[in-house]
Amino acid sequence: MKIGCANIKNFPDMSEKKVVADAKQMAELTDIWGMQENNPEEDDEPISKALGEDWDKVHGGTDIPIFFRKDVFRLVGARVHLMPFEPVLPLTPRPRNIVGATFKLRGRDVPAFVIINSHFIAGAYNGPKEAKRKKQWDIEWAHHTQFIGQYRRKGYTVFVMGDFNHPRPPKPTPNFTWLVGERLDRIGVTNTGDVVVEEMDDGVVALNSDHNGQWTRVLLGKRGRI
Repeated sequence: MKIGCANIKNFPDMSEKKVVADAKQMAELTDIWGMQENNPEEDDEPISKALGEDWDKVHGGTDIPIFFRKDVFRLVGARVHLMPFEPVLPLTPRPRNIVGATFKLRGRDVPAFVIINSHFIAGAYNGPKEAKRKKQWDIEWAHHTQFIGQYRRKGYTVFVMGDFNHPRPPKPTPNFTWLVGERLDRIGVTNTGDVVVEEMDDGVVALNSDHNGQWTRVLLGKRGRI
């Protein structure tokens, strides 16, 4: 499968036309991709209309939806985790979520796997004056790792993606590999679970946004054979 990740909203200055163009570009490169910085009231409807009937989304209504091809994936389940929030910090207009979605590959005898999408607080690593933002980032990271662990303990292979707002984010759990990413935006996967993942190739794509899109192509199989 081809999986991607993109912060495609240079909020609030980015036009709907550019947002839709970036979404269509990610859809051309991938079978499933997570978006960050989504504004549900402005973006959900035009993006869904532009992608067409071949695509669906999960966690619409949040700022971090996941779009997927309906002929490739079957959605099994979905969860949202609301993180603790410090409202007095600037550039933090609303509480942040972590979202998880469980998928099965259609027509393939491969166990279900999980995709987690997130968007961390910005500015935590801009210098010593940002101690409060660093504290909030650490809180979000702790919740993120706990969220991943809940799926790992159930035997799932977990893909992790997002805008981490960290120049060198650590591995969120043991037995984890970062597959693709540059600076703030990354995609990684746990190395344990029922699904074994073999990376084929990956890349970075320029967008209208102030972030680049990330994508990687992976081969999925049952542990013990691929």
